[in-house]
Amino acid sequence: MGNLLKEMGRPQEAVVELRKALQIRLKLLGAGHKDVGTTSNNLGGTLFSLGRLEEALAHLNTALEIRLKVFGAGHQLVAETQYNLAIVLRNLGKGRDAKKMFSEAAASFRTAHGPDHPSIRMAEQEAAAPLDLREGSVKAAHEEAKAAGLSIDDWARAKGMNPAFFK
Repeated sequence: MGNLLKEMGRPQEAVVELRKALQIRLKLLGAGHKDVGTTSNNLGGTLFSLGRLEEALAHLNTALEIRLKVFGAGHQLVAETQYNLAIVLRNLGKGRDAKKMFSEAAASFRTAHGPDHPSIRMAEQEAAAPLDLREGSVKAAHEEAKAAGLSIDDWARAKGMNPAFFK
């Protein structure tokens, strides 16, 4: 239900439903179950979309811990969580940690898919990006919004982005 609500553009309601689902799965399945990892991952992604980065980080870390134990480092689900976690870390200004996590995601994608998968290149490019990339991106976003005569919030929404990332 939570994922459907997020897809329908109702992320606040999605968070409520995902939290309920997480509590049920924890109670019925236990903290290390793969479905708890999936729900934690989905909750982390939804919180990220709302700009609630610290909360997203906590849930994505939980998801990664579970997925590493259940599937191992070379699994697609592990790679996706590593990549998402790296994005959150970068947006929190933790560039060095983000670069390391992007590299780990690239390695997991490589193991899961072989050497030529596009996700590998994407993660490697992110890992190679300058540490101050987010700061430069935020500055450029503000300049573009100003040139368009828009507030940063309106500019971000028009681009389909979360305004919280540009504060």
